[in-house]
Amino acid sequence: MTTLRALVAVFAAWAFYRAGAEMGARYFARERQLREVRSALRALETEIVYGRTLLPDACARLSSTLGAGGRLLAGFGEALADEPTALAAWAAAVDSLRPHLALDDEDRRILASLGPCLGQSDPTDQAAPLALVREMLAEREQGAAAEAQRSGRLWGYLGVLGGLGFVLLVW
Repeated sequence: MTTLRALVAVFAAWAFYRAGAEMGARYFARERQLREVRSALRALETEIVYGRTLLPDACARLSSTLGAGGRLLAGFGEALADEPTALAAWAAAVDSLRPHLALDDEDRRILASLGPCLGQSDPTDQAAPLALVREMLAEREQGAAAEAQRSGRLWGYLGVLGGLGFVLLVW
């Protein structure tokens, strides 16, 4: 009987630890994903401004290499074929990533604000909005890093302590 209780206690402690680690990982994922999106926007700006590449071609070229940002550009490239305007395609791409990324509503609002600028003017005029959105995302990334250090570790500790508390309560 004690062996069974010990196994249940170990399993419960491990389950609480994993739950806390998963919650904490979401905070760290948001910071990483913001960095990847910023990198993808920088690469998109380079393709548009210096390479004079069309949006669908630039998205296809960049979609496989930039993590979360690559997923955004892949969705944008696919939506460009289906949607009538670049604005609608960008909005569809940002909305389609909602369940897959750890970005919050403000992050998505900042990304969505880029839509009216894409494909509406010559390449040099598109550079300023891209740089502005990257700058805003950099500020959000700094906040996400601080929040990840604070809340991410807190969830990890809560998972361990919750598991130990549960074991002590049940034992």
